[in-house]
Amino acid sequence: MARCSATTFIWEPDVEAILDRARGLSVPEILRLAALYRRATTRLDGEPAGPDPALDRPRVISIAASRSGRRSEVHQLQGAAGDAVETAVGSEEATHALLRLGMLGEAEHAVGDAAIAELLADRFSPQIAQALAAPWRDVR
Repeated sequence: MARCSATTFIWEPDVEAILDRARGLSVPEILRLAALYRRATTRLDGEPAGPDPALDRPRVISIAASRSGRRSEVHQLQGAAGDAVETAVGSEEATHALLRLGMLGEAEHAVGDAAIAELLADRFSPQIAQALAAPWRDVR
């Protein structure tokens, strides 16, 4: 379980390892991660992924967070994932460029989903956890 002191969470080692690695991503890795996430969440015709629960990431995460009683931690972790990716990007100019392209948000979601799959590992089937972490795992 994560511990909180004032506004800082201390995450489990596996979760912190994901955040640490995300902070060190290069811009090309961020672009690849965003593309992998987009591919994992979009059908070939460009529409959002269908009713497959492994691809309905927000719903799967929301249900697991609610059932675990860790909604606040999940919310904090999503923010920490975003901060980690923005730290990796480095410059404000590059951050804005990636944001305009929609790539920053995609990369942040990919890191967040992988970290949440670790945080709530006891709430996901192995298949769901694997699907959540797939873009992150494939960029490494």
